Amino acid sequence: MIGLAAALTALQSCKSKDVFDEEEYRQIIKQESPVGVIDPAQDWVTTRHYTVNVTVSDDMRAQQLFILAPGWQLSPYEILKKLYLHEAQSVTATFAAPVAVTQFYAVLYDGQTYRLKPFAASQTTVSFTSDDPGSARSSLAMKPQGYTFCFEDGMPEPGDYDYNDLVLRVTHQRTGERELKLAVTLAAVGSQTAMGAAMHLNGIKFSDIENVTTHGSEQQFVGDYPLQRLYIESDDTLQAARNGDAVIALFEDAHWAIDGYNINTDYGVILQRNTYNTTLSKTSTALQRSPRTVTFTVTFKEAAVLDRLTMDDLDVFMLKDYSGSIWEVHIPVYTTAQVFWEYNLPNVPILPWAICIPIDQFSYPLEGNYLGMYKDNILSGAYMEQGHSFGEWAANKTMAQDWYYYPTQNMVY
Repeated sequence: MIGLAAALTALQSCKSKDVFDEEEYRQIIKQESPVGVIDPAQDWVTTRHYTVNVTVSDDMRAQQLFILAPGWQLSPYEILKKLYLHEAQSVTATFAAPVAVTQFYAVLYDGQTYRLKPFAASQTTVSFTSDDPGSARSSLAMKPQGYTFCFEDGMPEPGDYDYNDLVLRVTHQRTGERELKLAVTLAAVGSQTAMGAAMHLNGIKFSDIENVTTHGSEQQFVGDYPLQRLYIESDDTLQAARNGDAVIALFEDAHWAIDGYNINTDYGVILQRNTYNTTLSKTSTALQRSPRTVTFTVTFKEAAVLDRLTMDDLDVFMLKDYSGSIWEVHIPVYTTAQVFWEYNLPNVPILPWAICIPIDQFSYPLEGNYLGMYKDNILSGAYMEQGHSFGEWAANKTMAQDWYYYPTQNMVY
């Protein structure tokens, strides 16, 4: 048997004399996993894709259609989809929503009044007529749809499964017929490993985008990086993936992005690789910083392309070095995307190195706490509430699908 690091080096290099032992890799990963038994059907997907056809009678003069999800604990409605109608009598709305949500709202807006009609997640049609226009409101509290992307830096080796090595919050809001605003917040860096990040727009071609502009902490995110680039070779904000899809470059270096830099005139740039916002106490290497946010305004060439985009098409991924090769850490549904770089990853049923939580204010674990642990029928970790735990969901994908709403307060940031 060869060691894990040697095995993975062999996996990366076809010239290596070593032979990758997948069974050994599987056993090492399984031994390190905080969940004893993982559902073989577990795909780690927390959202579901929906399509609903909405018909509107001619006399209603609707200008916009919204698809909303009810807010958690009386928070504002979340905008899952926004379409411009232009007197259309029938439109198809595609959207993504948390698996745990069972009811949505279709909302017509005529410039003055919002008209709401609830519909079940199982419905595929909604109809608005003057006889049944829906409940009317003069105003409506709504907020952009948001996700939290949590990463482990260990890939392809086992991690510590606290999912705070890199935490990015992303909100998605259509602000014009051809305009989309994506607010990206770097919330935490819990690793001393150099990491980059980018956002692949799955199925949206580079040629579909007219331009991308930024507002916010641009210097650290997409500005001129003072050190040698390793992960994202170009400093352009909008780039093309290997398959021609559009990619938004977020940052070359997470530590640079969250904390800036100091310049020493004799020795150049000094970049400290501390950890940020993963502990409640401040030490010399574990610091607190205000999260940094950049808003990317994406203008599409055609409104129809933006019409079909959903939150689940945002493939936010981390980039890292391992044994001299560049690896991309994607959420499971995009594991094989290989947006910028080619690499080989064994296909084994393990806890993922990245997970997408379909709320933008997810409470991620403090350093040293598992996201969830479930062994010998004992639940522990940051999400361990019986009936609503990460471990139960990992063991059975049909159970505890709302686990991310139930943190153990002294274990999360």
